[in-house]
Amino acid sequence: MGRDAEEVSPPVSSSELEQEEDDEDCYLSDQEDDALEESVLQVLEDEHLEDCHWSSSSVITRESLLAAQREDLRKVMELLGLKEHHARTLLIHYRWDVERIFELLDQKGRDRLFLEAGIPLQCADNAGPPSSSEVTCNVCFEDVPPSAASEMDCGHNYCNDCE
Repeated sequence: MGRDAEEVSPPVSSSELEQEEDDEDCYLSDQEDDALEESVLQVLEDEHLEDCHWSSSSVITRESLLAAQREDLRKVMELLGLKEHHARTLLIHYRWDVERIFELLDQKGRDRLFLEAGIPLQCADNAGPPSSSEVTCNVCFEDVPPSAASEMDCGHNYCNDCE
């Protein structure tokens, strides 16, 4: 009756065997590890270079932005015969897209373009310089040359320093 008790280990499943084999595959020599690391780094660097190559953004300075805005303002003032504040209103309304302003001018006409931007037609028609040699600023009450003053839609004048 005395059977010697043999230790019987529980049966090993096939998934446990596969796990053990996978664990063995994960160990790399130092040379293999270095080679893998270098190849991964190279792939990441290549992807980064590709991303940089296709980047279309650029940083602009405050000075270059102001210069571009002044140039757009000058174009609109000259081509449409507007005072600075009306040209600026038009540019702001159309998000500083000068080409779009000229396209819409051709498509819709001058009156509709100005009305949609909120520029009164009578002010746009009176875009010429004032007839007097000096204008009195209604803010600081100084007399200034017409080129240094702007006129509001209500007809009041102010010097560009008080803007």
